[in-house]
Amino acid sequence: MKRLLRVLFFGFTLMELYLIGKRMSQKNNLFSRFIARWCKYKMNAQYGCYLSFKARISPDCKFIHPIGIVVGEGVTIESGCQIYQGVTFGAVNKDRDSSNRYPYVGSGAIIYAGAKVLGGIRIGSHAVIGANSVVIRDVSDRAVVAGVPARSITKNC
Repeated sequence: MKRLLRVLFFGFTLMELYLIGKRMSQKNNLFSRFIARWCKYKMNAQYGCYLSFKARISPDCKFIHPIGIVVGEGVTIESGCQIYQGVTFGAVNKDRDSSNRYPYVGSGAIIYAGAKVLGGIRIGSHAVIGANSVVIRDVSDRAVVAGVPARSITKNC
């Protein structure tokens, strides 16, 4: 009952819209496709972000300020990640036929505002990506990176 009242008064959260849309996009009937498109429209209109339904995002991933986030179709984001506004997860064009064109983000990673994570790279578990960084190389577990291009600042133990 609490959830119904919350949805009626405040609307769906970004993660709820993503999960509903993903489930509906996997079905092949007119009503399901309509609901999936409505979810995509609502994510864009309400939050100004794009989450591909082909991406694999853990349900307990937290979008702290979900404005302007872009998640491409092959991205994998594991559990417990925190993602701030303006973050982009995208592919690079050089490996068009490769299945690993998109980033993989390990569990517990924190990605601050404006960061761009590009290509078939791996962000390690509990890594921290600084604001406005451009990450084009793998980031090890528990590392802190920042800058353009992102470089390691320190390693957490």
